[in-house]
Amino acid sequence: MKGPILLVEDSHLNSRLWELVLSRNDYLVLSYDDGQKVITDIEDGLQYKLALVDLELPNRGGDEVIKVSKEYNPQIPIYCVSGYLFKPPLATGHIWRGDLNSERLLGIINSHLK
Repeated sequence: MKGPILLVEDSHLNSRLWELVLSRNDYLVLSYDDGQKVITDIEDGLQYKLALVDLELPNRGGDEVIKVSKEYNPQIPIYCVSGYLFKPPLATGHIWRGDLNSERLLGIINSHLK
């Protein structure tokens, strides 16, 4: 198993799709759908090698998740995933949902986790 990859996405459909793509490519996925829960776990020492974070999350937003992740794990690449075309502060990059497919997602992940 490769990874783990932190996936923070409140849409069940998107989360399941990404988990399926990643697990079929031998990645361990740590899935969260709540900003506060993942922030608590990061502060408690959650280990991961790359993060995919949606900006719109319940309880605490993705921007807060990114900030805490960078504070506790500054070397970890973080990709913000959203339907909006902009790059949020502190993120390694941005993945626009309208341009997302499994090959592009795997290409991004593989470029960081060789």
